[in-house]
Amino acid sequence: MPLTRLPSGRDRERTFMLGFGVTAPWGTRNTLDFGYRFLNGGEVRTDVGNIDVLRYRADGSRRDLAIPIDRTAADFDAHVLTVTWRRHFPRNPTR
Repeated sequence: MPLTRLPSGRDRERTFMLGFGVTAPWGTRNTLDFGYRFLNGGEVRTDVGNIDVLRYRADGSRRDLAIPIDRTAADFDAHVLTVTWRRHFPRNPTR
């Protein structure tokens, strides 16, 4: 299985998530939910060290790489859009 491992890093930072959504009726027994979520995961940092990369060639042989890197930092944000279909089933269905 291919693998990429980064050097560790430690820090504490405030993060937050915001979300909202709306529900719209669709027929008599269905609804559609539309949602949006924003995640601010703060800044992700790594220490000085090696990125360990493991890959396999087409012939099945293994290739290990250790790539030296300095400290790195990047903002971690995510935007998520969701659409959900809900089907409502009656408690006492009539036949």
